[in-house]
Amino acid sequence: MGAFEIVRRKDPMERFDEKQGAGTIYRDNAIANGVCLRASGDTIICAPPFTLSHAEADELIDKAQVALDQTYEALGR
Repeated sequence: MGAFEIVRRKDPMERFDEKQGAGTIYRDNAIANGVCLRASGDTIICAPPFTLSHAEADELIDKAQVALDQTYEALGR
């Protein structure tokens, strides 16, 4: 299991306005790309199966990155 946060800026730390729904936008993009992740606010939770192969992990990361890029564009960054 792992998690990460969608933030406007890492240094100094700046979060998105809650009304923007950055986590929900990311989750929707991830699902559209075939990755099932959970959003809790702007925190994204990933719980892949214990039997995940290296190839499947690479695919998960690649698709999650595409969703992150799409979210970046959707939030006007």
